[in-house]
Amino acid sequence: MLRCGPQLDSDDDMLGADFSDFEDGDDSDFDDIGMHDFPFLVNSPEETMRRLRIYARYPNNGMPETRLKHELAQIRQGPVEGCRVDVLDDNLFEWAASLKGPVNTPYEGGVFDIHISFPNEYPFEPPTLKFVTKIYHCNVYGSLVCTERWTPVITVAKLMVSILYMMATPDPMDPLNPAIAKLYISHRSEHDKIARQWTRRFAMPNSEKDGQ
Repeated sequence: MLRCGPQLDSDDDMLGADFSDFEDGDDSDFDDIGMHDFPFLVNSPEETMRRLRIYARYPNNGMPETRLKHELAQIRQGPVEGCRVDVLDDNLFEWAASLKGPVNTPYEGGVFDIHISFPNEYPFEPPTLKFVTKIYHCNVYGSLVCTERWTPVITVAKLMVSILYMMATPDPMDPLNPAIAKLYISHRSEHDKIARQWTRRFAMPNSEKDGQ
């Protein structure tokens, strides 16, 4: 479960939740985490309906734009290490992120681009995260990384931290790509070899490829 703020286990919990946490810029919750903290799972129909019941109680009143402007300013003032984020084509609801592959992983040396698309209901509905750069990873389904158990206190910065952690520490026991997970468990060296090949092919500039 994402430890980014108060956990909202019932519909009424949302009404009393403190959403101010996203403003303090404190990512200390990520100092001691495990892969179980990031369940990258497709939302169930039940979860979607639960959210709709909750979010119907809230007026929009320009909240998505205000929230996104604040988050963007916060990221620019205090960037996440190994991550760059910016707006696409002056559209506040479409962002582009670039993540440097974590060191001592098969993704080291690569730069992985991610498209972040925000719904009109943000932050009450999560953004859609899509790898533009191909990545060989058991917790990525095609190009998509989806989050369940979303709460409005989670920020883009914290999502980027979670993805970097996911890249460094795959969870083959809860995969979105079972075939890759099986290879990770049974033949780790072969898995890492393929992941490095994908990184070299899809995520590295030609000049860096030539230097290896």
